[in-house]
Amino acid sequence: KIKDDVANIQNKIKLKDTYSNALNNANNDLKVNNDRKSELENKISQIKSSKDYEGYEKLLEEKKSIELKLNDVENALFHDFSVLEKALKKYAKIAFENEKLILEYLKNPITALVKDNDFEISKVLESLKKAIEGNKLDLDEKKNRKALEKINDLDSVYFTKMKDDFKNLKGRLNALEHDIKNNDSKNELESNNNELKNINQNIEETENRILNINNELEKIDIEKLKENLQKGVSDLTNARIILL
Repeated sequence: KIKDDVANIQNKIKLKDTYSNALNNANNDLKVNNDRKSELENKISQIKSSKDYEGYEKLLEEKKSIELKLNDVENALFHDFSVLEKALKKYAKIAFENEKLILEYLKNPITALVKDNDFEISKVLESLKKAIEGNKLDLDEKKNRKALEKINDLDSVYFTKMKDDFKNLKGRLNALEHDIKNNDSKNELESNNNELKNINQNIEETENRILNINNELEKIDIEKLKENLQKGVSDLTNARIILL
């Protein structure tokens, strides 16, 4: 038993040395990661205070403004055709040659308008107007009146302006997205932020590793093992034994 206890102590001492070395390595890793974290945070701060990054932020602001304007154009056109939805659906059933175009405008007006190079929708609305005035769609008086008022608003000038506005805004948005994608500050910032994210993850993992190693080291009480061994040997030999 004493031989086994001696071997156990020797193994525990080796294990403690192994954990101690692992702890030193983990602490060194933690220091390296924390130093790198500080460097990256300084770099990120410098990037955000640069003129190039200021220009990048202005690009983002303009992009947001353009997207809102595009949304306004789409919503306006969608609202216009929502007013005419019931009348157009009924008209499509009697105007088979225009059914596909009508359904495209009801589904997505701005997409249909962009594809409608000859503004065929103007002709359809003019025919729709005649059908309403001739009471061919079986609509109540209120819906007839609202539909006719809306058709009068939707002339070729209106559609031309909406289409031009949309295409110009879309073109500007594409240019902005290209400039944003290729902005040096943005790319450098993303690179540093990605590395910082990895560094923070490494720090968290290393701190957990250090915590686990310390917990394992606390379980290894060499002095307690020595005391037990000393007592066992002393009891066996009737002599006072001290282990160094």
